Amino acid sequence: MPRTTLLSTADFNPLPIGGGGWVTGGCIADDGYVVARTDTTNAFIKAPSAVEWTRAFVADGTNTATADVAPHAAGAGCYDIGVCKTDSQKMAAIIRGNLMMSTNRGATWTKNTAYGSAGSNGANNNNRMHHRHVEYDPSSAAVLAVASRGQGLRYTLDSGATWTTHPDIPTPTTGDKGITIAFDRSSTFSGGQTQIVYVGVEGSGIYRSTTGISGTFALIASTPTTVAGLAVHEVSGKLWMSTRTAGTSEAGTQLYCWTSGGGWVTITGLTAIKGVVCHPTDVDKVWAFNGGTGLWMCTNASAATPTFTQNTNTPTTKTANDIPWLAWTNEYYLSNGDLLYDRLTNKGILLMGIGAFEIPTMPTTNVAWSLTSITKGIENLVAMHVEINPDGLIMLGAQDRPHFVRERNQVASYPSKHGPGRSVSIQHGGTSDYACDDPDWICSVGSNTSQQSYYSTDRGLTYNYFPDQPAEVVAGALGGNIAVGNAGNCVYLPSNHVGPYYKPDINTAWAQCQLVGAEAYSHVTAHQMWHHSYTIHRKILINDKNNPTHFYLYCVGKGDGGAVDLASRGMWKSTDGGATFNRVRTTLISTWVLDFWNSKLKQVPGQAGHFWWTAGPVGNPGDAAATNKMYFSTDYCVTWTALSSGPSECRSFAFGKAKEGASYPTILAAAENDGLKFCQDFNPASHASATWQSVGGLYADGDFEYIQDIGGDPNLYGRFVIAREGEGWQIMEMKKTVTLS
Repeated sequence: MPRTTLLSTADFNPLPIGGGGWVTGGCIADDGYVVARTDTTNAFIKAPSAVEWTRAFVADGTNTATADVAPHAAGAGCYDIGVCKTDSQKMAAIIRGNLMMSTNRGATWTKNTAYGSAGSNGANNNNRMHHRHVEYDPSSAAVLAVASRGQGLRYTLDSGATWTTHPDIPTPTTGDKGITIAFDRSSTFSGGQTQIVYVGVEGSGIYRSTTGISGTFALIASTPTTVAGLAVHEVSGKLWMSTRTAGTSEAGTQLYCWTSGGGWVTITGLTAIKGVVCHPTDVDKVWAFNGGTGLWMCTNASAATPTFTQNTNTPTTKTANDIPWLAWTNEYYLSNGDLLYDRLTNKGILLMGIGAFEIPTMPTTNVAWSLTSITKGIENLVAMHVEINPDGLIMLGAQDRPHFVRERNQVASYPSKHGPGRSVSIQHGGTSDYACDDPDWICSVGSNTSQQSYYSTDRGLTYNYFPDQPAEVVAGALGGNIAVGNAGNCVYLPSNHVGPYYKPDINTAWAQCQLVGAEAYSHVTAHQMWHHSYTIHRKILINDKNNPTHFYLYCVGKGDGGAVDLASRGMWKSTDGGATFNRVRTTLISTWVLDFWNSKLKQVPGQAGHFWWTAGPVGNPGDAAATNKMYFSTDYCVTWTALSSGPSECRSFAFGKAKEGASYPTILAAAENDGLKFCQDFNPASHASATWQSVGGLYADGDFEYIQDIGGDPNLYGRFVIAREGEGWQIMEMKKTVTLS
């Protein structure tokens, strides 16, 4: 009969959710090529006629050397990306602490070793949507100016072969302050350089050179110092500048313009302006924008004192034929990251909180304007959790947009909405679970204090909020873990070290779980024994799906050996639906330092009494691999055995369908510094002989963000869903071959 054999390779494909995270800035070339950065991990590139963005950096050894985007303690994500306006083949970016350059529109990237380290420049800093840090001379792709935080202004005149730190430009002294660069395209081009260049330094003001980027810069008299955005009109050469409140990520303040003959002019009647965009050919058209929906229009920009009119017709709907949920979701503040003008189409491109949108007609009068999504290809949600029920329903938890569900037959299409609803614009998702007696009954936790926990009776098509919330949740304990036995019987562990709650059914109010022997300690948040924050990837509460009234809860204690620590630490078990917990293990599985953070507890499906544990990663990204192992238990969490082989410093793991002829499920685990490991021959009695094969390496499908969680499909052999923080989710399927015997 035919036999199916698993090969040692796997296919990886994005699980399309689409956008969802902040696109904080961008740059557009004259021929329509657009580059954009996000505040999570990657940058993206869009060709002028393309309907989909492509990832700028793919850690596959061809597009980008894996070492060049490896985890970097000093700088994660893309700080900025730029494209030469007159030669879109040339692109440059700061990412993972390196300056990367491309001469073929991002098809391949090379680390510029002459530049050296780009220092501590992350994608998620407080000036991430205010500045242009990587800027080509618009008339010469050989000239590139780079302002990496903490290193002042550096420039090259020979395509990156040599670099000079400009002596006239100071380095901002405060960590959240930055430097921004703007070339004046209306000025002359001489000696291989555009002659007039402006450099804004937060805390100092605007510097100007009339002899190119390598020339002498002087501080403009009476310059404002809290520099946010700069723009120079290509026809008139007028400088536009917005300021911001230092230390706040969105708060713009005032708009100014400057000319050499007229000096500084304060533009009145505008509120919290973050940036400006100029029409490329019309000397009088300029638009100013704030961090939300505010748009102001100017049609006399060449005047000595330009005037702006606010457009009060902010969009109330969005069109998103590419990714339907982007039109449905409650995002009308817009979280404006940047506004670009496409000279080929005369359309605006709004880079904002959930993706990229076109403004088909940039308004010049107080008329309605609209938004059309062009986000397809951007995957930048911060993926936190994955859970898959016995029927293959995929439940996803993320930051900003809390939960999505996908059926098995929906893994190639985009969702039309997210859970639990659209009444709250921003929520962060905790864990999800499904009911033992009804897999269609699912529940999740979010981060809205009045509507945090919610459930669905129809596989996530519609949601209902639990009729009440624990008092600490209403006070601000966001996210956390939730587990469900039979439908309605839930145990809930909020974050902020709030102790556990339970409800036997939907209509009974949440009540504190009683931990026998630790009643005086278990609900004192100051002891800090439970779940630290919604931002960490921690799962320490689960239900025994073979015994619906049984729940397991892990407590790290205080770690000091005192009375509270000794009475609380260890594994707790409830057999009455969560009302009371008794301690079945009085010591920690590994150590307090390890178990406190991103630990995960999961049950082995089909194996009564079998559970697995990992303490998660240790230290900072890029550190040497730790030696902490995964653990398993075969006696309902009482005793634990460390794997003598297999992944070290495991970030997450999941169980999938067992291979043909085997009884134990397959296992996929993510090792911090060694990538994905797959095992299909695990036997607890001889775990040292288990085979762990590498699949996909550390950068599966070229994704270089860390894996935060994994879910396994119990009925499709070799299929897993992988959560990658800042790059959304992946579907992994082991390649199979059929042999005849």
